[in-house]
Formats: sequence, structure tokens, C-alpha cells
Amino acid sequence: MRAIIFSLIAILISTGSALGACEYDRLTGNSFTWPGSEDGEFSSKAKLKDSGFALFDSVHSFDVLHYQLILDFPMNGPYFEGSMTMDFAVVDDSLGEITLDMVHLTAESATLNGNWAPFDRGDSTITVDFDDYYYAGDTLILTIFYHDTTTNRGYYYFQRDAYTFAEPQDARWWFPCFDEPWDKATSDIFATVPENYEVGSNGYLESVYHYPNDHVRVYHWVNEDPIATYLINLVMADYAVWTDYYVTGSGDSIPIVNMVFAEDSSDAVFDFGNVPAMMETYSDLFYPYPFNKYGQAAIYPFQYGAMEHQTMTSLKSTWLRGDRYMEGGIAHELAHMWWGDFVTLADWRHIWLNEGFATYSGALFNEEFYGHEAFMRDLGAFKDLYLEWIGIYGYEPLFDPDYLFASTEYFKGAWVLHMLRGIIGDNAFFAGLHQYASLYGYGNASTWDFWNVMETASGRDLDWFFHEWIFDQAHPIYDYAWSYDGAGPYTVHLDIEQVQTAAPPFRMPIDIRITSAGGPFNFTVENNLEFQSYDFVVDIQPTGLLFDPDSWILKEMEWETSIGDHDQPVLPQQVSFDDPYPNPFNGSTVLTFGVTGSSQEVNIAIYDINGRLARGLVSGLYQPGYYVNRWDGRDDNGLELSSGIYLAKLTSPLGSLTKKLTFLR
Repeated sequence: MRAIIFSLIAILISTGSALGACEYDRLTGNSFTWPGSEDGEFSSKAKLKDSGFALFDSVHSFDVLHYQLILDFPMNGPYFEGSMTMDFAVVDDSLGEITLDMVHLTAESATLNGNWAPFDRGDSTITVDFDDYYYAGDTLILTIFYHDTTTNRGYYYFQRDAYTFAEPQDARWWFPCFDEPWDKATSDIFATVPENYEVGSNGYLESVYHYPNDHVRVYHWVNEDPIATYLINLVMADYAVWTDYYVTGSGDSIPIVNMVFAEDSSDAVFDFGNVPAMMETYSDLFYPYPFNKYGQAAIYPFQYGAMEHQTMTSLKSTWLRGDRYMEGGIAHELAHMWWGDFVTLADWRHIWLNEGFATYSGALFNEEFYGHEAFMRDLGAFKDLYLEWIGIYGYEPLFDPDYLFASTEYFKGAWVLHMLRGIIGDNAFFAGLHQYASLYGYGNASTWDFWNVMETASGRDLDWFFHEWIFDQAHPIYDYAWSYDGAGPYTVHLDIEQVQTAAPPFRMPIDIRITSAGGPFNFTVENNLEFQSYDFVVDIQPTGLLFDPDSWILKEMEWETSIGDHDQPVLPQQVSFDDPYPNPFNGSTVLTFGVTGSSQEVNIAIYDINGRLARGLVSGLYQPGYYVNRWDGRDDNGLELSSGIYLAKLTSPLGSLTKKLTFLR
């Protein structure tokens, strides 16, 4: 009876249905060995640069309009069977056959416009012969009946769940298709599963038919928006399912379908709690959410972290802990709905447009939701992970990398967007992102497309920026030295030397902040040579110089007393300690100190009036600069102290300085 049900679905569709014309955070994966892999290395992750994969500017002879999959999953092993029906338009002047990608699937038969058609199988393709020649503008319907008995690629079956996963080019392992990201089409899927299973997929759930005598259900998911083959998916398990909503500014409700294992449901409710706020943030910053649904489905086991299937992200169930520990990953995958799914990379050489954008978007959500300090912590972590990666694997450009999912694509890619934002300003940057989404949404875009949009938005020539940061490799490494002379006004002299060997000198604007007892003086210098010198005039005696103080540049840097043969007078060594403010205080007070001349070991501790240690506040080696610290009236255990007089004592190799504080509870 189950086979009869399956056949009836196909008949109903063929007679009554008008079809019409990763992401996963791989860096959080574990060492799980996948079925069929020899060493735990997922084979689709291999380098694509040398594999002969097609490029966006390649021309193929047809345009896919719609994929329909009718599949039966008994869930008693890796076997599944069914059909793929593809509506397509002829592009060539004359077309007498069609070749699709198809790997490790057994083709049973094929039809063209309802008539049986002969086919030939290659190692990784299927070619269907036509009964005649067809011409540009003709629309045809091709159906291939097939089955599969393995789970090592594309489709994964486990005792508790089953799912598909295809990035970058593994869709061909679970259904015949033109498996390149630039031929996007609409899709729908009929999936027959045991009656205790829930099924999630792209788009919206059109219907569920229950056949109790055969203990099966048939789920029909319909996706009306263009989708790349690597983003088409199924998740199937005995899930707990609930729906949340994102309410748009116009009052529309977009459902958020959550599918998790029952034991994780309470944790997941909390962990997913901020997803509507994320959708609102991204809609405000980028472009209104472009689909009619969002979904999140837990899977296990999974070698990676999550994958951004269009409107139905798959994520490893171990992400669900009830503490929002993986909220950054959840925000990253949601951001892919804009960057990767709505605007899809032109071809795999442009992977940074997916991963760099989603990574930076996660930080932007933190900036909006948790504040600027959380955003800066993200950027610091991105820099550390990038430097760690290149320390092991070396440099390569963002464009056309040897390995698609290198940390470079994620973390340097995020920093490139941050630097671009710093150069052209927030207004132009976010207007450019909106225009980029508006122009290329539901389609494909290349690095050059993004480049042109950002030049238009900013009104600036950005050739230099894209060439040095995306098409070249590495990052600047700066040595800098500074000094001052005069008795007011003061002339501050700055030498900057770029010492990186993996790339020529970078052209970058660099912010310089000169600190003083009377407040900071801010300057911006244009730097593009191996060695350059600059002079600034300030009215108040300098106490320090901060190089790129707001961290707008992905860089390494080192302060030097002088650079090479370019000797300058060295500042006298000094440590200053400003009066606390406010004082007396209730809540917290600010303690500020400055280091001049060379790095100094500085310690600040809080003592009560009897000389007993109350709090260790500062301890470490500090470069020349101005440092602000806050004391909240608590001891080292976090307990609030009683009202009274306290002493803040700064010690360094140059001596000690003490300030009196009055704390009022």
C-alpha cells in the first residue's frame, strides 16, 4: 500500500498540479567520522580550485525553472526512492539532449514531457536524449526516477534522524540536478515518512496527509522563491515542533518553525528566544526579511555546527544548552538568509560573500542588541582566529581560495567589511548593503557586483581597497615610534613602517589619537608606503599616542622607541595618575593613569583607611598611552564594601602615587 500511495502522489501531481515555469559553522565541528569517509575528512570539503568546477560566466544550454522531488523514506536503513521532475527552458539554438549532475544514484527510467526517454549514465552525470530538437524559448518537463542505498554523501540516515546536506556541490548525491549555485529555481518536495516522523524543508508546509493503515505521513513543502541546489534540504525525525513569529514593521507575521528533539525543547525555547529580534535587526540594517518563513531544525550527529538551508537552517543539537552559548552561531546562520540565500554567490570563488558577510552580521547583531563592547569583543575574536589560522596554514586571498571554508573567508572577510564601513562611513555602508540586496536578491552576485555597488553608494573609487584586501593576501604589520618637542604648542612626530613580507605596503587611512591631561587630539593620516613620517601640533603636553584607537584596521602593530635609522628624541619615562572622578562617589568612580616614554609595569590597588587590601584593580605591562579604569566599590569577591574613605595606590618602577576616595553607599 505504501508504494501505491507513493504512486498516487505522482499521478496527482502530474495531472492536477501546475508547476509553472554553510553553512554551517565548520569551525565548531568535532572529530566524528562520517559513514563512507576514510579519515573523518568530509570529502566534499576538498579543494575545488583544481576540480574543474564550472564558473559563473560559463554558459549552459538550458535554464532550470522548477525542481519537484517525490521521495519515499522508509527509515529502516539508508534506502530511499522517488523521482525528480525538472521544468526547464531551452537557451541554446537547438537542444537534442540534456546532461545533469548525478552521483551514486541509480537511475531507473526517464521521461520528457511524459514520454519515455533513453538516457546514458556517466561517473557523475546523466544524459537524457530527446525525441527531437528543441529551441530557445521552449519549455520542457523532464522526470528521472531513481533510488539510493548509501548515506555517505548528500543524504544522511541515522537511527534517530535523517537529513540532507549538500554544500558546496553535493545536491547531485541525493537528486539529479544542475548543481551550480547560479541556476536558481523554485522547488517543492513530497516526502513520505513513518507516521511518527516530522519533516522540515524549504518554504511553507502546504499539506500533510496521514495514512494510518500504512503508518505513514506525506509532507508537501512548497518553496516559491528561487533557490540554489545546495540550499534545498530535508530534515526528518520524531521532533517537538513549535512556531514563533517575527512581526514586521508593517504588522505582518513571519512564522519561525522550530524542530528539535523533545529532550532539548525547553533549552531550545530559551536559546532561540532572540531570533525575532535578530530578524528585526537584520531587516532594519540590510533589507526586509525576504522569505515567507524561517525555520531551525536540530540534527545529530553532524560533523559541523549548522547549515543555512534556505528558510530552514539545520543545526547540531548540541548547540542547544539553555544558556544561549551558541547564539552567535544562530545569528550567523540567520544572516545567511540575506547573504548566501537571498543574494547567492555567483560561483564558489566568491565564498567570502557568504561567510564573511554572515560572520560580520553576527557581530552587528551583538552591537545592536548587547552594545559596542560586545561588538568589539567579536572583532577581537575574529582577528585572533584569523591569525591562528594563517599561523598554521599560511596566507591566501579572499577571492578564489584554495580551501573554501578557511578561517580567512569567515574572519578576514568580516574584517574587510568592517574596514570598508570605517572608510566610507555608516550611511554609505548600510545604504550600499541595502542596494546590493535590492539589486541581486533572489539571484546571484559576484565580488565585482558588490564592489560596484559600494563605489556607487560611497561615491568613491575603491579599486585600491578591493585589490589589496580581497584579491591580494595578508594584512599590514606596523612598527611605529613617536616623540614630541616644544613647550607649547607641542610638535608630535610619528614614524610608521610597514614590515610585512607577504604583501606590498597597504594603503589605509589610520586614526591617531594623542592623549593629554586636557583631553585627546584626533588625527587621520593616509599611509601607503613602507616608511612614512608625520607631524602634528597640539596645545597641551602629550601623555600618549594611540595607533588606530578604535580598531578599524585588521593589523598587527608594535610600538618602538625609534624605527631603524630614523632616530627621534625619546620621551622621558613617566607614569601619571589623575584625580578620581566622581569623588565622593556612589556606584562607581573612574581612575585614569598615563604611561609616557616606554612600556611600564603598573599596578593599582584599593586599600581601606587601615591599610588592608580591598581590591586589586590593575596589574600588567602597559605601553605608552592613557588608560581608564572603573571601580564599583566592591572587593575582589564582588561584595560591596561599606561606606568610608579608601586609598587608591598606583605603583610602578618609577615610584608610587596615591589618591584618596570617599565611597558613599
